Amino acid sequence: MIMTLLSALIPILFIIAIGFVARKKKYVNGSAGENISAIVLKYTLPALLFYTFATTPIRAIWNGDFVFAMLFATLVSYGITFFYTLKVQKSMGDAGIAALAVGWPNTVFLGLPLLILLFGTPAILPIALGGIIILLTIFPLTLICLEKGSKGEGNALIKAGLHKNPILLASLVGIMCAALNIHVPEVILNSAKLLDMPTATIALFATGIAIADNPIVITWHIVVNMLLKNIFQPILGILCVYIFHMHGFWAGMLILSLACPSANMAVMLSLKYRTYEQEAVSTIIFSTICFIGTIMIFYPITLHI
Repeated sequence: MIMTLLSALIPILFIIAIGFVARKKKYVNGSAGENISAIVLKYTLPALLFYTFATTPIRAIWNGDFVFAMLFATLVSYGITFFYTLKVQKSMGDAGIAALAVGWPNTVFLGLPLLILLFGTPAILPIALGGIIILLTIFPLTLICLEKGSKGEGNALIKAGLHKNPILLASLVGIMCAALNIHVPEVILNSAKLLDMPTATIALFATGIAIADNPIVITWHIVVNMLLKNIFQPILGILCVYIFHMHGFWAGMLILSLACPSANMAVMLSLKYRTYEQEAVSTIIFSTICFIGTIMIFYPITLHI
């Protein structure tokens, strides 16, 4: 088990380290992190989501109990973090980023290889379903917080952020193609697949740059974020398993998905909006480092559900 976790974790930390060294050695300039984040948010991640949703039948990934359980656990952890951070930081943008860091588990870049090793290729389906839930709930909520927190931007940018966001648009188009059984031309799918290939790599590289520009700090706020993400959220998952009478594969996937560390998207948005950068980086790094302990605690529980 430990070697399985390390085999998934070490490559991720290695790519982050490359980005860190590249910035410290000045191979990339100070704006590189923001520019790379823009590439992820506007091009590669939308392509990845469109391809995944458009090529996955809706019936194959739908599980009502999993949907409501994931929705409950995500919104509760997001809400608690948001209001706690808003009280401490006094900033809608900071609160939105902190809540996203806690609410969005890194099931794609870190959880996917590990969960496939544990559950096989069927693990892709609940991961995709969980991604849809997050993209349609806490992600747009975070965009609203960030746009509203931008000085002098007004409601026009809030509307623009929601209606013109490539991630949301690509996800909705992909879902629509799958739901209506629309045949997407092979050339479009191949183009999207080719474009989405570097998503994980450049997102992790940008995180390394962000660490170099924003040294990791340990504060009570960061510790609270980490505890909410690594301990509280998977406990919510266990609670949901009993509330919704889940068992077997879907119950295990719910708990271990929520046990995954904070997703890189919080850093991507913090770089784009230039807010909560140091805290977002610190939360994600400490959450990822502590992930081995988290999974060692919660994986044995899933074997008895």
